[in-house]
Amino acid sequence: MKEFDKRLAALGWTEIDHDLNALEGAVWAKVDADGARLRPMPVRMAAALCAVVAILASGTGAATAAAAARASQEATVFPIHAPMAPSTIFSD
Repeated sequence: MKEFDKRLAALGWTEIDHDLNALEGAVWAKVDADGARLRPMPVRMAAALCAVVAILASGTGAATAAAAARASQEATVFPIHAPMAPSTIFSD
């Protein structure tokens, strides 16, 4: 047996020196006491925060899309609308 297993087995045979019947009540009392200190965010502040996040996300998406559109313009050998194409230069 490993050392951990030996210690765990020894812990299993240890007598409990106090009553655990009130443990659940004590835990819930502590949770309630900690929860009383926490206050929920006001609805207006939460709505404003959501609006700011949505605006920032859409702005970031628009900037990313614009950068991707600029980067995706490829130079082609025979473009459709070339300013120096013979059909554009010689058309009268």
